[in-house]
Amino acid sequence: MKKWDLKKIALILFAVISISGILTVISIFMAAKSNPNFAKDLVESIGQKATEGKDYQETADEDLHEIKNVVISATYGDIEFQAYNGPTLKIDYAGKVPKNVSTPLIRIKKEADATLHIELEAPQSNSNFTFSWNENMKGLHFSDVALRAKVYMPKNFSEKLSVQSINGDLHFIDIRAGQIVIASTNGDIELHTIQCQDLTIAMTNGEFDSEGSRIKNWNVENVHGDLNINIPDDMIYQFNLSTTNGLIENTTKLKDPAAAKDVGVINAKTVSGDIRIKKYVEDSEDRE
Repeated sequence: MKKWDLKKIALILFAVISISGILTVISIFMAAKSNPNFAKDLVESIGQKATEGKDYQETADEDLHEIKNVVISATYGDIEFQAYNGPTLKIDYAGKVPKNVSTPLIRIKKEADATLHIELEAPQSNSNFTFSWNENMKGLHFSDVALRAKVYMPKNFSEKLSVQSINGDLHFIDIRAGQIVIASTNGDIELHTIQCQDLTIAMTNGEFDSEGSRIKNWNVENVHGDLNINIPDDMIYQFNLSTTNGLIENTTKLKDPAAAKDVGVINAKTVSGDIRIKKYVEDSEDRE
């Protein structure tokens, strides 16, 4: 083939590619003009394909024999604690993670002092984000991949339970322990019919709600958020309540602590938020 023929073919290919590109730009422009949400839809479609997560589930089953302190920590994600009739501590950690995550996210270590450490790790990846459109910013918004843990505690557990959470809500249902210590940076805490001797809560941002929990000694502190405590009517407490910016409401029936054999203490303090103490009428099933 002659040299000038190769040049001619190259020019024709260049012209075809250029025309195709121009037509693509024109079609995108026309689509955007006719559809106000075109840019949003296009960005989300491309972004979701590029960073689409996968379903993930991991479980653990630990014997608590001779364990004196269970320590559970998490960087983000909601955790639900629930009592059950089994003998071991069970964990179900599930949700969405980046496609390239393959290593276990539950780390377990037993210490010589009879402490069981359980760490619920966040997936580490350069692509652990999903794309969405922020209407206020008119641009991209990144959301973390979602994971949620369920922790099943034996009903006969009577030792110490320690929970540390950075980002995520904490829910406790029917949990029984000798002592419960909870530290939360961002997230709400809910207790429902908990039974323990001593409770210590340290919160930074979030709302605290307790309903029908039979706890003798409360120490609850919050920086930003309300404290709502509904206590059984048959329990008698001394109250130490304080707030810097908020209201204090205590509608429980006053009883003489001197006349009682067993008196508990509720220490509740918040910097910015209300404190509400109310009576909780429990069902017979709550005491079983």
